[in-house]
Amino acid sequence: MIVRFFTVGFFIFGFLFSCQHHSSSLENSTDSWAKNRFVDPKFRQIYDLQDQRKTQELLTFLRDDKSDYRAATALAFASLQDSTAIPELLKLTQDISDEVREAAAFALGQIGSISATKDLIKCAQTEINVKVKAQILEAMGKCATQETLDFLIGQSCDTLPVCLGQGRGFYRAGLKGVFTEKATQKVVSLLQHPESEVREIAGLYLGRFADLNLATYQQDIQNQFSKEQNPTVRMNLAQALGRMKNPEALSFLKEKYTQEENYMVKVNILRSLANYEFNQVKDILESASLEKNMHLILTAQHVLGSKFKDQKPLNQIEKIDNLPNPYQLGDLLKTLSDQPALFPQIKNYFFKAKHAYVRTSALEALLQMYQAKNLEALQKTVADAEKQYAAILQKAIESQDIALIYHAAIFLREPQVKARAMSPDIDFMKKTLTMLQLPRDIEAYQELQKTIDYLEGRKTQTEFPKTTEPPIDWQIIRTLDQNQKVLIQTSLGNITLQLKVNEAPGSVATFVKLVKEGFYDKKTFHRIVPNFVVQGGCPRGDGFGGLDYTIRSEFTPLLYKAGSVGLASAGKDTESCQFFITHTATPHLDGRYTIFAEVVEGMDVVHRIQIGDMMEEVELLGD
Repeated sequence: MIVRFFTVGFFIFGFLFSCQHHSSSLENSTDSWAKNRFVDPKFRQIYDLQDQRKTQELLTFLRDDKSDYRAATALAFASLQDSTAIPELLKLTQDISDEVREAAAFALGQIGSISATKDLIKCAQTEINVKVKAQILEAMGKCATQETLDFLIGQSCDTLPVCLGQGRGFYRAGLKGVFTEKATQKVVSLLQHPESEVREIAGLYLGRFADLNLATYQQDIQNQFSKEQNPTVRMNLAQALGRMKNPEALSFLKEKYTQEENYMVKVNILRSLANYEFNQVKDILESASLEKNMHLILTAQHVLGSKFKDQKPLNQIEKIDNLPNPYQLGDLLKTLSDQPALFPQIKNYFFKAKHAYVRTSALEALLQMYQAKNLEALQKTVADAEKQYAAILQKAIESQDIALIYHAAIFLREPQVKARAMSPDIDFMKKTLTMLQLPRDIEAYQELQKTIDYLEGRKTQTEFPKTTEPPIDWQIIRTLDQNQKVLIQTSLGNITLQLKVNEAPGSVATFVKLVKEGFYDKKTFHRIVPNFVVQGGCPRGDGFGGLDYTIRSEFTPLLYKAGSVGLASAGKDTESCQFFITHTATPHLDGRYTIFAEVVEGMDVVHRIQIGDMMEEVELLGD
């Protein structure tokens, strides 16, 4: 097929898989705009088509004579993820512009079709721009086949971008469950790279994937941990060592815990202890409970609650009345799910608690208590257990509380639950389903519909109604500087965000609108996961609240690093008002959750935030 591009009056013809290029200067550089790139109506037109998911109309812009427009259009398909665009995107891998080729490679990776792998390999073999080649290598990992993995293994790590692209390619393949021993060996070798960024992605790979057999590399990993200056690398190597499950690794981790100064590294060491017997790690868990850092205390409690439940005393319920913070109370309730004797007290919190988080946590504890390993003890301890659970589940579903509906619906599909006997009449479920409001209640709606289908013996899942989303508010965007800042005031200090106006205009417009309305004022941070995220902005305060509309996902080559601000979602194109801030690099979120801002001041505050802490006021700076 012959492909024609019009670039500054110059015709470029090329064979589909030819990837030899010349660099070019970029027309219409976005840095030249006084406000942001969307003062240009053509950029607004492209983003509107992206937002409306209109593939055919977008395809015409891939042949525009200006490279900025071609690049923006290629990136639009990273959000659409429409496989019908693959042939046109492959043509762009021979574009004269480096920016366009890089955007096309990213979009192909986001689509993730194995049909593009052979073409990506050919392009990587001839690509002369190292940044573009890095994006191609990463895209190969997202498309993940044995062939692409073999190609990645054979790449020479001769420049920083290529090394990063190779490492990220291995990581992306790992997320899709594609591993080989040679790939792991190559990743371990990257731990010796002089650049910290390369060692980070290697550490993330080794620390994340439980299926890896790292026994051969234990000494290499321990040696690197001992000399490593980057705490992000150390924290991930701690996770890798925890899976060794041998006395030498345990002794090493315990020694490093006492020497370590960075709390995030210590958190991951504590998490790794869940792989050992209680009597082997009791001392270090007790030590952690005396730490001043709340992340360490909570992590130790979580390890005890998830792995060593039988070591906890029965009298923990007595602590509840002394916990004025509903988030701490809820978290304590969830740790008591292995104690059937506490069923009456926890049930009482489910029926009578006023705070959404406490009520939801009590239900979660009760449902966890019914798990197979606890079921026999529960049935001996609780009279008419099935009858009582039937009443709890009906109460939850009829409550119209979306969090309770969500958890109850999922529970009824668990293998150990005799759902038909527990809920012989499902008319009340169908009635509740009709009362849910979309798109606000989409998560509860989806799970309840699945349960109704399950109970009625339908193998095919009912198609869910499509949600409606408002268009991008360009009136708001045109008032914003491309480096617009937002201030979040908390009792712990201030956090300053810089918005990604050029990259995520739809998300930014909605966020700014809510900020101007005072929506985020007095909202809590309802979810804290050490070494991962702090999350807030939920109108309910428990993570199940949202707006009466959703906005579309906006995926760009931005990477989740420490201080990235993303939008929470229940799946692609279901974003709303909740946002999260990352503690550290979290590449498994890349290309799956919209990044719309980054922290430029106040990361120390982010690291101190605990569950239940409040955003006192959120304001647009310079407004």
